[in-house]
Amino acid sequence: MSKKREGFTLIEMLVAIVLVSLLVSLAMFSFKYQFTIIKRAKSNGIKTLLRYNQLRSSLQSMDYYVVDDYNTFQNPMKRLHFYFNANKTEVDYITKNPIFSDNISVVKLFCKDKNLMYQEEPLYKRINFLEPEVKKDSQKAILFKNLDKCEFSYSLQNKQLDVLKEILPESIIINIKNKNIEPIYVNIKSDYNISLGVMQDAIYPAGQ
Repeated sequence: MSKKREGFTLIEMLVAIVLVSLLVSLAMFSFKYQFTIIKRAKSNGIKTLLRYNQLRSSLQSMDYYVVDDYNTFQNPMKRLHFYFNANKTEVDYITKNPIFSDNISVVKLFCKDKNLMYQEEPLYKRINFLEPEVKKDSQKAILFKNLDKCEFSYSLQNKQLDVLKEILPESIIINIKNKNIEPIYVNIKSDYNISLGVMQDAIYPAGQ
């Protein structure tokens, strides 16, 4: 008559401990991996949201900025125009709320190599404020990368335009798109009661 076994042998206990250790290690690795993915996704989401808000704020704070025309003797003429130049792939404007600076700045927003680029130059520092422009070495940033689409369009007096110059739009549509990004629609907050005539009278009093 055989004896009844009681308990486990030492080898069985060691095998059990090894298996449990492996299962715990796999569970810990899986948990850590999932946590890293969630943290990375959350971080990317926050960065994307921050870029959206920065871009929206810069565009919404777009401001009228009057630029003189000059005659052949480089004397200013009483023919003014607002600083704004835009087409399907880029837009140049003046903003009171730039991304990099606390000062009023001239901004170039443009599409290049499937990226939405932002470039900024403070208005009253190293450039001629009467003929503002973004210099090539101005501070630059990529706002959104690897876009399937990157185009601009502009709304003015119930019309959709691909090109607009010397007058601010009522709104801008930034047609950027990939699997994580949707187009951005921005209303411009500038006072539309301002006209070139009013601005010219303020700069050049009657009789001058």
